[in-house]
Amino acid sequence: MAFDPQLGQLFQFDDEELAANREGRLTPGQKLLFANTAKITKRQLKRSRTIMPMILIAVIVLVVFAQSRTAGADTSSLIVPAAIRAWIAVIVIFFMRRGTRHQQAYARPKLLSVEGEVEFSPTSSSLGTWHATIDGVTFVVESLATERMREGARYRVHYLEQGFGKPDPLSLERVRS
Repeated sequence: MAFDPQLGQLFQFDDEELAANREGRLTPGQKLLFANTAKITKRQLKRSRTIMPMILIAVIVLVVFAQSRTAGADTSSLIVPAAIRAWIAVIVIFFMRRGTRHQQAYARPKLLSVEGEVEFSPTSSSLGTWHATIDGVTFVVESLATERMREGARYRVHYLEQGFGKPDPLSLERVRS
């Protein structure tokens, strides 16, 4: 089908991007955007890998110091703070790994497409977002998308595989059944 300017404005793509994505390729602008996103994410990860361990060590030192100053503290009182520190470390590692997957997805973008009937369902968020599911692939879209797209209609969505979470549509079009 033809480029729909309303969908283009809503999802921030143009007819050139849709045409390129239909052919399974990214436009120079999309490639530049993803390359810049990968660079920024890599820089943030580098900072996080430096800062987060230092913060974690500082917290451990402060907790150990506070416990050593507490009257009547014994080794059994170290269990809860140790568990808290371990939990913090797990959370830090989780987000750093997620950031790495995010950076890798943008450094080596993989364009995927899905086609099928769209089904909408509300998200658990109260931010006016919905899940739009097409042939088993779920996207998070703004409520305006539910007004512009027709539930049950067929759409072809071109998206970037992110390695985690729900992918963002790069371009999309309504297709005939």
